[in-house]
Amino acid sequence: MKNRLQEILEDQLVEAKAKAGQKIIRKLGRGLRIELICVNSNVCLAITRDDKFPSLKEWETVTNSFPCQVPKVETTSDQNGSRYSISARFALERAVQLKF
Repeated sequence: MKNRLQEILEDQLVEAKAKAGQKIIRKLGRGLRIELICVNSNVCLAITRDDKFPSLKEWETVTNSFPCQVPKVETTSDQNGSRYSISARFALERAVQLKF
């Protein structure tokens, strides 16, 4: 059975694939945002928060709940004004297998 975060991410991935190149944002509790952009089979996934960086535990929770396998890639930390983010780019597998 899927948890709420898995449902949110699955819906977000479907929307991001349908709107290729557009940033699709979901707001979660405690100010955490998930941003997703899909172009072809490439994905840019970011978690962001105002005034402080999201934790690596939050990154791990999001990537573990992602509807397909997220490869172990190096993350990038960035600050843009008061918005702090952790992000990574990766390729989706050719035949994306959603976890059910």
